[in-house]
Amino acid sequence: MPFTFAHPAAAIPLQRILKHRAVLSALVIGSMAPDFQNFLPFDVERADSHSFAGMFWFSLPVGMAIFLVFHLLLKKPLCSLLPTSIGARLSPVLHGPSLPPVSGSAIVCSLLLGTLTHLAWDAFTHYTVVTTSALPVLSRHLFSVGGYHVYLYKLLQHASSLIGTLLVGYWCLRGLRRAPLPAQSPPSLLTWRQRCAVIGILLLAPPLIGCGRAAHSWLVSYVPVILNDLVREAVVTAISSFGILVILYSMIWHGIVRKPQEPSSSSHPSGFPFPSAKAHGQKPSTLVSK
Repeated sequence: MPFTFAHPAAAIPLQRILKHRAVLSALVIGSMAPDFQNFLPFDVERADSHSFAGMFWFSLPVGMAIFLVFHLLLKKPLCSLLPTSIGARLSPVLHGPSLPPVSGSAIVCSLLLGTLTHLAWDAFTHYTVVTTSALPVLSRHLFSVGGYHVYLYKLLQHASSLIGTLLVGYWCLRGLRRAPLPAQSPPSLLTWRQRCAVIGILLLAPPLIGCGRAAHSWLVSYVPVILNDLVREAVVTAISSFGILVILYSMIWHGIVRKPQEPSSSSHPSGFPFPSAKAHGQKPSTLVSK
């Protein structure tokens, strides 16, 4: 599969096109939602979550749950891990209300649009009806590496993952640079040592857990294990472990760190450090006209 966190590269440009009618955080979450079946304890097959029907019975409810968890639980603790010079630009997010002031219909439509970009991307980078019937050239075998067969759609899969990840990183950095600095930087909610300790755990523990899980599967297996399967198991386990650790840290943060009083409005309706529609004198987000 294309790297899950590269998928927002196809959804983020929609916010520029739709402007205040879209919710950026919902677009981003929706663009990754079909892949959540890999990381959640649900017995859901990929073919089911990556289908048109799966958009509504899997991606939409799971995406909405992740949207709420992100804004209510994860957003502020994650922002507080950033260096003070960067975190100051996110003070409206860190010290503002948890939920963005957008309509439910805008959130739902943004989640579905994000999911559509995911399905469209995967249609050209997987063994699907597109790569076998509509564009059979994409199923052309290129070469093999240790029993791992590389087809043209696989090459597109890995190349688009790299390009998408780089684009997402670039847009995040650009958004942070464009976010205005406050006249007076708010005090940091975590000390430098606390931030380093948490970041160290979040970055080091998941890869170790993932590699340990893959090594265990290799040692206890009675049949030859394909390297591609071991790598996939290590990556999926690492991402799942990272999510669990982030949730645990966020729960501790909310329970221990003293939170400032929240104002009644936010200058970042999208929940991300990008200029909001309100900042440009536009109306709050809505995708469904009254």
